[in-house]
Amino acid sequence: MKIKNSSQEKTSRLPKIGKKNSQKAGKLSNLKTQKIKPKSEQTVFVMLSGGVDSSVAACKLVQEGYKVVGIFMKCWSVEMLELMNLTSDLYGCFWEDDARDAELIATKLGIPFEVWDFQLEYKTKVIDYMTSEYAKGRTPNPDVMCNGNIKFGIFLKTAMERKADFVASGHYARIENY
Repeated sequence: MKIKNSSQEKTSRLPKIGKKNSQKAGKLSNLKTQKIKPKSEQTVFVMLSGGVDSSVAACKLVQEGYKVVGIFMKCWSVEMLELMNLTSDLYGCFWEDDARDAELIATKLGIPFEVWDFQLEYKTKVIDYMTSEYAKGRTPNPDVMCNGNIKFGIFLKTAMERKADFVASGHYARIENY
């Protein structure tokens, strides 16, 4: 049995450098010459749900010296059900409890805490998609829609408008070194 070295496997997946890719590589290498702010001057907006994963992510970032802001995303509420003419007995997840947990974590870590209301975006980009797919007899994947449209869509856009250097959560990571 042949065992692949993980570093060999990774390098085999790299794109071949052609004219187009070498131009991109040149742009990336220019980033090396830019002055990088110290961690203490870099702001990270953390998607703080109140759960363990995002809490640990925020804690690690604080320990590493970043300026961290905890953000709770309000994506659903009883009021949204009522707007859709649905009964509140369908509501099983109370955002207020989760936000309170997230705020307690932020307080413990000594970081600012905010609640961002993305209910309308969540309804139009996730819930409407989900119900439409069910109506067509297909099985939807609402998590994919939420990730692309909410977490790495409106959340990322809002964080960048607020001058975040990075965003973080407890579930996704891409580490790039230039």
